Amino acid sequence: MTAFPTTGVHSPQELNGKNAQFQSDLKFPRIVEIKIFLKAADDGETQVRALLCEKCPEEGVISITCRLSKKGNYHSFTCRLWIASKTELVQLYDYLGSQEQVLYLL
Repeated sequence: MTAFPTTGVHSPQELNGKNAQFQSDLKFPRIVEIKIFLKAADDGETQVRALLCEKCPEEGVISITCRLSKKGNYHSFTCRLWIASKTELVQLYDYLGSQEQVLYLL
């Protein structure tokens, strides 16, 4: 997937011209993996789950795994999600990219 830094976020819609072939090949519903990077915090997984559930149903969140950065400053969360449509995926990326605590999305 393409990286979407939160500064100057480019949503899948904005990248449509560059990734038209990639996007046209996506079939929904499907399982999608995204990575969310946050500053290290004890409640990081709770934060990520709450963010995801703003745009995805709770049962659509299949799993969330966390990795700490080498220096311990950041957490990388790999999220497996059941996404029903391209619209849902675009709305999720747009929403996550607008959140202050989200540093990067992949």
